[in-house]
Amino acid sequence: MKQLVAELAKQRAGLKDDVSHLIQESLKPLEAAVGALRDTVGSFQARLVATETIAGENFERLTTAEATIKALQAQNQTLLDHVDDIENRSRISNLRIVNIL
Repeated sequence: MKQLVAELAKQRAGLKDDVSHLIQESLKPLEAAVGALRDTVGSFQARLVATETIAGENFERLTTAEATIKALQAQNQTLLDHVDDIENRSRISNLRIVNIL
């Protein structure tokens, strides 16, 4: 009986080692795939950070450009008003009275 128990224990240990080895071997391709996925995610994350940085810089430049455009539009309107005023004053100075009897 002791021999049978010893043989069963030996078989169990061998079976346990075989199953453990099979699990280890089947996990290697999965670990490689997970590593490749991590690399891909890391690459996408780096590209996303770069894109967000560029978008932020472009937003700041756009805000600055819009402010400059508004200032130039206001200045342009002021200059147009000034030109109109000068033209009107010039017309008043150049009045001619014709055919007065």
